[in-house]
Amino acid sequence: MLSNHAAAAKAIRSKLKEHGIKAKVRASSASMTSSVNITIFQDLSPAALDEVKSFCNQFQSGHFDGMTDCYEYSNSRDDTPQVKFVFISVEYSDEIKAKAKDYVD
Repeated sequence: MLSNHAAAAKAIRSKLKEHGIKAKVRASSASMTSSVNITIFQDLSPAALDEVKSFCNQFQSGHFDGMTDCYEYSNSRDDTPQVKFVFISVEYSDEIKAKAKDYVD
């Protein structure tokens, strides 16, 4: 049987693969925390990235509240394996980085 963090990573990996998105999905856990780290290796439009984030939000059980210095369970679900944190980063191509630099300059 998979742990919650491994099951969440597996579900995310499967969905990304189903949509043809190249990504590395890694689960980790430590004392009192768990996370899924997603690195996307292709240029996604802002709308596509928003869709990925929206899908992945269901696997995060809440958020950290810096004002009270505690974790708030604001998205707990029994129908989905969840972790405390889901991190998404995108490794954009050199071509997109160059276009962005040209736009800013």
